[in-house]
Amino acid sequence: MLTQTTQGSLKQPTLQLLRGLRTKSKNSRVATVSAATQRIITGLSVLSGRKKYPRILKLSNEDLIRHDTIQAAWAQYQRDIRTDRQSVLDKQYDSIINAMEDLKITNMELFKIANKKEKGKRFPLDARIPVDFPPNKVWHYEVKAPAEKK
Repeated sequence: MLTQTTQGSLKQPTLQLLRGLRTKSKNSRVATVSAATQRIITGLSVLSGRKKYPRILKLSNEDLIRHDTIQAAWAQYQRDIRTDRQSVLDKQYDSIINAMEDLKITNMELFKIANKKEKGKRFPLDARIPVDFPPNKVWHYEVKAPAEKK
């Protein structure tokens, strides 16, 4: 609830939370707090201490060793996948750099055309986007090249 000061400006609403039993009003259909206050209380009650951390597994020593071994193996597997992907990307990047250097040496005009910055040029909107399912119409036979502007 907002309260006014003597000068007419509004104070910040104050919220008093009481722990203990809930009290019901005479008419149980009528809420005792405003909707905004109830949202604040609900938001604060969600942040209880026991829900912040996952429960600790209660395992025997043998099961704990198995669990740690499996976790370490999975982490190593994921690390190997990441390093393989990164090495493939590094090889691709190096091949692109080598191809651009070769183009620069062989034909400087083509190199300049390939590296020309085109302001306002974007990826074509009619290009196909990869999806999980095949399209209903597999091939568009009526496609025509757009007329060039002069």
